[in-house]
Amino acid sequence: MAGADIFEDIRSRHEQQAADAKAAAHEYEAYLGSLRRVMSTHEGRRVLWYLVSLCHPFQGNPFTDGRVQRFEGQRDMGVKLVLDMKLADLKTFHAMEVEQMVRDRNQQEKGHESASREG
Repeated sequence: MAGADIFEDIRSRHEQQAADAKAAAHEYEAYLGSLRRVMSTHEGRRVLWYLVSLCHPFQGNPFTDGRVQRFEGQRDMGVKLVLDMKLADLKTFHAMEVEQMVRDRNQQEKGHESASREG
């Protein structure tokens, strides 16, 4: 009888883990849907890009001797957000990259114009 109880307990735990995994997958899909909606607006894309840029996900760890950069966890969150945005809507993520390149170029041109006026 005790052996049957052990198997029942194992089966019950397995079922609970499966239910938890299904709930987590459902929650993640709902999150990606919300992220898609935020990404669908110009303002949303701009805010997301700003938040991502604070995390420096496109820069590698400068240490090669095994030390961990002070803000590596911050970078990890940026990488996670970039991956989530790509999963949510890859085409829109690429549009975000282009929008940011245009903003960067406009900012550089403004800087060159003011430097020319001062010089």
